Amino acid sequence: MDLEFYPVTHQKSYLLFEFESISETKCIKKRVEFAVLSRTAQLYNLTLTDLDHEGSTSDVVVSDNADMPKVMATVILCLLQFLENHPLATVLVRGNSPARTRLYRAVISSEISKVKNFLEIYGTDGYANEPFRINTHYEAFFIKLRSV
Repeated sequence: MDLEFYPVTHQKSYLLFEFESISETKCIKKRVEFAVLSRTAQLYNLTLTDLDHEGSTSDVVVSDNADMPKVMATVILCLLQFLENHPLATVLVRGNSPARTRLYRAVISSEISKVKNFLEIYGTDGYANEPFRINTHYEAFFIKLRSV
């Protein structure tokens, strides 16, 4: 992938990443976190949140910092670093709104050709999972390293 992304810091466990979204008018601290949903299935949930000055997080704020492609590229970088350090994990990606889920689908659609050789991406309608297909409505996505 040849996307521009922000510098990222992470915890030793690669479960928590932070970066700053920077525009001409403001700097917004962002956090990407991987939370365990099932230890036995090695299933993790990815969340992208904004951090306020007190350290509280919010995933409902619309930052509108005019840098969405760079933020999404940074989230992809965090996902790849997480999977590199947790190679058996599967990551659930789901928006907190239909609009956010559509954004994630658009990002996956634009990058799928670049990552399909090393990532498996599935879409789900809430009942069944299938290999990700462009222009298909999904409620969430599952991403993991491709088995060799």
